[in-house]
Amino acid sequence: MDVNDGGLAGSVGRRRPGRGKAAPAMPPPHQPARDDARAVEAITSTLDELLSTLSHELRGPLTTIKGSSRTLLRHGARLDADTTRQLLTDIDSEADRLHRLVDNLLDLSRAGAGPAALRTEPTALDVLIRRVVADATPRAGARSLRVRAPANLPSATIDPVRIEQVLRNLVDNAIKFSPPASRIDVTAGRQDQVLVVAVSDEGPGIAPEYQERIFERFFRIQPDGMSVSGAGLGLAICRRFVELHDGRIDVDSASGRGATFRFTLPINQEGLAEVQTGESKMSHCL
Repeated sequence: MDVNDGGLAGSVGRRRPGRGKAAPAMPPPHQPARDDARAVEAITSTLDELLSTLSHELRGPLTTIKGSSRTLLRHGARLDADTTRQLLTDIDSEADRLHRLVDNLLDLSRAGAGPAALRTEPTALDVLIRRVVADATPRAGARSLRVRAPANLPSATIDPVRIEQVLRNLVDNAIKFSPPASRIDVTAGRQDQVLVVAVSDEGPGIAPEYQERIFERFFRIQPDGMSVSGAGLGLAICRRFVELHDGRIDVDSASGRGATFRFTLPINQEGLAEVQTGESKMSHCL
């Protein structure tokens, strides 16, 4: 958050009567106080929004965990095996939901630390993508997850932990907004001097007026006929981590026609040179 410090830049010097040179520049009366008040108001508004969102997001899973555990404690001996298992499953699922919320908040705080917080290294992006998709498959239900990446894809110079979080957020987002038995494609390829990763779904799509706002913190869309949980932090985290890698992220979508999220990452130049050498040898042999 940018906070105006009420500095003196742009102040106009004034002449005192009977003096031959300008007096020191002075700020407009009370301007720093007004700027400070606006800054405090903006910070307070953000904190209020954060607390309101967190209160809403925490109440749901805590209510389920408390209700299910109380039922097990009071009536566990009289419950059949299927009911007991369902209550335990509900507790486990809602605990996972709380865990994701905490992780998102921690990721958001780390994202504010700047590029110096990244630990970049040459990373096989296709391997990273396949690991994320394999982990997400049990959560996808009847949805089909498909990975497409060329065998000679250059490695990326990235912080693998942060980019894995970006991929997880995008894949989970696609699962969350996709109908059952639909398909989700995760693709990667090279375009000039960058790598491009895309996650496509067959969900309800995103109206044009929301396609920029969905990357804002706490902004959420609730499609008609769908009940989707979330604090509105996942895509904000994605944008911040991608931008810390000097990349870009955007969405291509139309209402009722699914959505495709794309982001770019820097290529590991040493790996690119090796790939180009191999391609040159291959073409020479042909």
